[in-house]
Amino acid sequence: MKKLLLLISGLCLFLLIGCNQDNDQSAPPQNDTQTDNQTAKPDLNNEELSVSFNDAIDEFKKKYADASITKIELDSDLKEWKYEITGVDDTTEYEAEINANTKELTNTGEEALDQDEKNTEKETNALDIDNVILPDKAIESVLNETEGEIDGWTLEIEDGRTIYEVTVRNGNKDIDYIVDAMNGELLGTDK
Repeated sequence: MKKLLLLISGLCLFLLIGCNQDNDQSAPPQNDTQTDNQTAKPDLNNEELSVSFNDAIDEFKKKYADASITKIELDSDLKEWKYEITGVDDTTEYEAEINANTKELTNTGEEALDQDEKNTEKETNALDIDNVILPDKAIESVLNETEGEIDGWTLEIEDGRTIYEVTVRNGNKDIDYIVDAMNGELLGTDK
């Protein structure tokens, strides 16, 4: 009886292994390159954006005419590039996303400033947009020092200084390069 049970178990095991091999052979081979390309983040160096830095600011100002801009960011969500702009007046913070190819204004929002931010946020963090270098100049400063894909940039005031933070992707490593937004001088990195 034990021999019969062992024989049946062995036969079942043989059939299971055989069925498993057939399933593996019928599955289409995966192309790692195709998978990587579908999830790879775009490189700003290889993009032609229809909406310029100044166009994005104009769109924000149409919606929030009295707001002073405190931060501008250009980033990609793997499908499309978008500007994210934040601004304030004496009592409210405003946010908007602007599609960098269609100029469509989306994800707008308003939030009341905290009591300690009222009347001071605008004064301490408002960008002097008319006197900053364009983002292309900041990117050029970074690419004079390093190679890699440009993942995006942010313009804001940090520690009292107006800066661009340009994110460079080199393989799986992201490094943020800090550029003086008034003169294009490369100030260092923020790893």
